[in-house]
Amino acid sequence: MIEKSKLTMINRSKQNLSDLLLMDQAIEMAKEALDANEIPVGCVLVSKTTEQVLSKGRNRTNETKNACLHAEFDAISGLHSIIQLGINLVYFGCSNDRFGGCGGVVSIHNDPNLIHSRPLAALGGYRREEAIILLRKFYITENTNAPVPKKKTNRVLKMEIPDV
Repeated sequence: MIEKSKLTMINRSKQNLSDLLLMDQAIEMAKEALDANEIPVGCVLVSKTTEQVLSKGRNRTNETKNACLHAEFDAISGLHSIIQLGINLVYFGCSNDRFGGCGGVVSIHNDPNLIHSRPLAALGGYRREEAIILLRKFYITENTNAPVPKKKTNRVLKMEIPDV
C-alpha cells in the first residue's frame, strides 16, 4: 500500500516569477477546460535547461468520453512517462484530499515501487488560490456528462453458482 506523505507546499513569498508565469499558462489551460465543462486542470511541460514550453494540455475526459485524457495525459502520457522522460520536478497549484495523487490521497510521485531511476519532486502552492477557485467553480455545477447512477432497488441476490 502506498502511504500518504506530507505535501511540499511552497510559500508564496518563496515562489519565483518565472515559475509563476509558467503556472499562469497552466491556469489558462485549466480555464479552457472549465469552459468546456471539464474538471479545470491544466498542464505545461517546460524544458529545465532552456525554460521553453515543450507541451501543454488540459482535461478532456468529458469531451472525448475517455477517462484517460486528463491534462497530464494530454500533454504526454502520465506519471510513468514523466519519470521515463527524466522529468524530475513538477509544480502544481493545489492538492485534492479526496482524489489527489501527489500527496492528496496517495503519494505516487515518491512511491519506491514506481520510481525506477530518480525521484520526482512535486511542489505545490503555485497560483493555489486561482486553482482552488477554478475547481470550486466546476464542482458547484452539474456534470451533465456523468453517467446516470444505476438503481439497485430491483436487484435480486442470485444464490446459484454455475459449474465451471
